[in-house]
Amino acid sequence: MTKLAVIHLSDIHIKSQNDSSLKKASIIASACFIDAREADECLIAITGDIAFSGSTEQYALAKKNLIDPIISALEKETGKPVYLSIVPGNHDCVLIPKNTVRETLIEAIVETPTKAEDELIVNACADAQSNFFHFTDNYLRPAEEKHSKLFWQQSFHVGDNCIRISSLNAAWMSRLDEQQGQLVYPVSRFEPQLASPANLHLALIHHPFNWYSQTAYQQLRKRLRLSCTAILSGHEHIGNIGSIEDQASGSSIFMESAALFPHEQGVDAGFSVYLFDLEKKEVTSRNYIVETSKVIMSEDVYTRNWSNETLIHGALNITPSFMTTLNDPGGNFTHSAKERLLLEDVFVWPDIKIWKDDDIRTQRSKPARKLIENIIDSQKIIIYGDEKAGKTTLLYSFYRELIAQGYAPVYLPLGDVSISGLKDVERRIDKAISTQYCNPESVRSLSKEKRILLLDDIDRIKSGIHTLPFILEHASKHFSGICISAASVFEITNLASSETTVALSEYDSFELMKFGLKLRHQLIKKWCSISAISSKPELDNRINEVESIVNSVIGKQLVPEHPIYLLILLQSSEQHRHGEIQNSGLSFYYQYLITKSLGEVGVKPKELDEHFNYLSILAWKFNDLQVKEIGKTELDLFNREFSNRYISVDLSERLTLLTRARLLTKRGDQYTFAYPYIYYFFIGRYLSKNLDNPNIRAWVEESCKKLYLRDRANAIMFLTHHVENRWVIDQVCQVLRDCFNEKHPIEFNGDTSFISDLVEKSSQLTLAPLDVDQNQDEVRELSDNINTNTKEVEGGDFDALSISSKWNLLHKTAEILGLILKNYYGSLERPHKQEMIKEVFDGPLRALRLLLEEIATDIPSFVNELKLAEQAANKRLSSEDAEKRVKRKVFNVLGWVATSVVASAGSFVSSDKLREDISAVVKSNDTNAYRLIEAASLFLRPGTLPIDSIRKLASDLDHNPYAFGILQTLGFTHMYMFHTDEPQKQALCSTLKISFEKAKTIEAKKR
Repeated sequence: MTKLAVIHLSDIHIKSQNDSSLKKASIIASACFIDAREADECLIAITGDIAFSGSTEQYALAKKNLIDPIISALEKETGKPVYLSIVPGNHDCVLIPKNTVRETLIEAIVETPTKAEDELIVNACADAQSNFFHFTDNYLRPAEEKHSKLFWQQSFHVGDNCIRISSLNAAWMSRLDEQQGQLVYPVSRFEPQLASPANLHLALIHHPFNWYSQTAYQQLRKRLRLSCTAILSGHEHIGNIGSIEDQASGSSIFMESAALFPHEQGVDAGFSVYLFDLEKKEVTSRNYIVETSKVIMSEDVYTRNWSNETLIHGALNITPSFMTTLNDPGGNFTHSAKERLLLEDVFVWPDIKIWKDDDIRTQRSKPARKLIENIIDSQKIIIYGDEKAGKTTLLYSFYRELIAQGYAPVYLPLGDVSISGLKDVERRIDKAISTQYCNPESVRSLSKEKRILLLDDIDRIKSGIHTLPFILEHASKHFSGICISAASVFEITNLASSETTVALSEYDSFELMKFGLKLRHQLIKKWCSISAISSKPELDNRINEVESIVNSVIGKQLVPEHPIYLLILLQSSEQHRHGEIQNSGLSFYYQYLITKSLGEVGVKPKELDEHFNYLSILAWKFNDLQVKEIGKTELDLFNREFSNRYISVDLSERLTLLTRARLLTKRGDQYTFAYPYIYYFFIGRYLSKNLDNPNIRAWVEESCKKLYLRDRANAIMFLTHHVENRWVIDQVCQVLRDCFNEKHPIEFNGDTSFISDLVEKSSQLTLAPLDVDQNQDEVRELSDNINTNTKEVEGGDFDALSISSKWNLLHKTAEILGLILKNYYGSLERPHKQEMIKEVFDGPLRALRLLLEEIATDIPSFVNELKLAEQAANKRLSSEDAEKRVKRKVFNVLGWVATSVVASAGSFVSSDKLREDISAVVKSNDTNAYRLIEAASLFLRPGTLPIDSIRKLASDLDHNPYAFGILQTLGFTHMYMFHTDEPQKQALCSTLKISFEKAKTIEAKKR
């Protein structure tokens, strides 16, 4: 057996000669003898806070009276030298008196994390640790290789096993008033060192991951988990060990040390000893409690296993130029907090599904990262995707992950490549290896099982698809796993070559899926995390702000749901937020996408108006002809009319330019608008420019009455994006007034007593343990599944519409009014604005009254039928108990219906800019229904809630179980979906009869 014992000490806090911790060296050493004698080598790892205030005297005391005696006792007991590794903590900084220059630099780093990459700034901030560095100079065993004041490494051997210790100085920017979520660590600077080969790689760091800013946290966590067997930390003063299986970085072990000398009352002093068995790849952990004169060993011994997969990739060093390629996010994206973004800043693993599986019953999707397992298992894979769907980016990410797992991938783009035979294939692959690796001979000498080939854009091979079999033949001989990417139309193309069809027959086919709500949320979260954000509630606020914009712009498949478009929208939202571009409404975002596309093909800013006018009239031509595609004859006629009326345009040149810009798409001899948002943007623009035309006004008036038709709804919605017109708004309001106008809006002021009577009183909810981040993903995943399985039904006259179709009309109309309110909150006068808010409230409430009244007529017989079914299923249930149970179920179902209606109405007007006007509307129409919608508009957003107002509403609804249940569910949803601080969470739970204490107990046990 080959074993290494690691004694993990942390948070010693030496103050003076009288510290009781100085008298504990012998009892600490003797407690380690069991594991030290069993091991071949022994390491003492100290993860920070050796001193209390960073003075030279404190370090001298720690060395003389604590660390050296422990080392001496262990060496005497085992007869072997003891290794020593130390990183600093926040107490190892000299912070009194305050250094105003350092404080200013740290504030600048928090605001702009990229400043941490400047070594001059690092040195200035780390100067507070100069006593620590004097203490460790020539003291660490073995001597360290220092790459910066932020990072150093040590290595030694245990038998034939290389042991590597990476020490990260996380406390370089610590302050007296240190706040969680503000530390920055530029881990990307030390990628080559972290990638160094080892059989056991330990990372030492003082602050656990929760202390870092969102940007640093994501990068640091992923990099350390990918490279290191275990991560040892301190600072929290509570000992813990565990393993984490992370989608982005695989499996890793974390080891948190107790404080050897805690300064809090009631916290046990302690440390841990780990015994790493390097042959079995297994580590056992023992925790010790240190008392005045003895050490008590915990009865629990924890065992964890690890794999060497992530520890050998450093032998293959990627060239800087190709590393730049791998870091390319697919465009020159910028962020206010970072001048140039890297792929890992914004990459989210997409989902894939089995190619051509369109049957909802059998359709299965999974994260594309899972395909790495298939590739490693020597499977052959082809991934289909639309243009700009992210196929190349996905292969780059496969490359990075395969390298991290010890494989040697080779990336070969085939777009515009000519292949003449096998020797040509061999030459190109050999050139790719030389371009991508600093040590290409290491790759060439690897066994086939360790080599993976990634072939990109096989559908664009210049020499024709008949040459593809040459590549695949060579790949099969020299690579174990092969992954190919191709456009979605490639399957049809390759039917023209029987050889290609045969060659690809053994490949498993997958399709790259679009980014639904869940993946969109993850990408937006990464984007927002790049900024310096100090808390999770603050991050929730920023995500909600951006997500509402992006989801509104994308709409129902208006904009392609691919990462590249999402990133363009995110970049434009960032510019909009910082005032670099001023505009109102959502038209800005669509215009940004279109302007960017035209700019990429050479259209100058001064030419945009002419191109926009051309496309607006062309879009109306499509609408006028009621077609989706136009042939060359109609286009020629249209172009002549435009040229006679405005300016001469060469049709051939214009079509080529618009096709290259991906605004138009050519299919045979027919042309169509490439994406729905382009068509509707220019329809809306045409309508806004021609509203004085009686024919156009008549068309708009007719369309407002047919908002249940998707084409008409989109046209009117884009019209409102372009212009705030009182006449258009009145048309939309009138449609909403006409929806279920035979009913009075429900009030919850006694008109739902027939439902409240189903139960005796409002129920107590038990709040399950909250994992808000997981909840946010799960809710969006559920919405994605609902959207995938729901097909929109269109057509028919309004009078013949079913109740559900009329509800769809109401919902779409209220949504459009809500968008107008949010877009033009600053230019709509208060009376008009409040009238619109009232219409948004009343429409859904009228529909809800109709539904509940229909149900009310059958409640007794409905309850009786369910009661009989309940008793048939449970023979022992009495008639009374069965009836109570059924009534509670019916009450809950009707509660969910009402809550969804109230929540929808609240979501349409949920904006900080509308709060004053919403309050005014509620005050003048003081019904419980209005008050609940106002509450919903607050609960459906992150942020601090007006607890006093909620408490007053809860008190007023206490004897109205049905209305109280709606409020209760809204409050629960808020805590379920958003990070809430402890006082507000407790206040909500107390007010809304939600069991919070029980949940706290469950959370503690779970932790």
